[in-house]
Amino acid sequence: MPQPIVIIADSNLTAAELKHCEDACSAMATATGQEVHVLLTEWSHPDAIQASLATQGMARVVQVLKPNRD
Repeated sequence: MPQPIVIIADSNLTAAELKHCEDACSAMATATGQEVHVLLTEWSHPDAIQASLATQGMARVVQVLKPNRD
């Protein structure tokens, strides 16, 4: 059984950024035939979440979305 695909997204994303994330999930699910989930987090270190999920074999993280506020 394949691992679910996870996209980690910062909870400070704008509505437009979240909509883009939802659209990407839908397209990825259609293309791969697998479950795709968005994990919203306020945690400032999403890379640590990604490493934890991978280490535990719980999911395959394909993207980490952070607000572009530069």
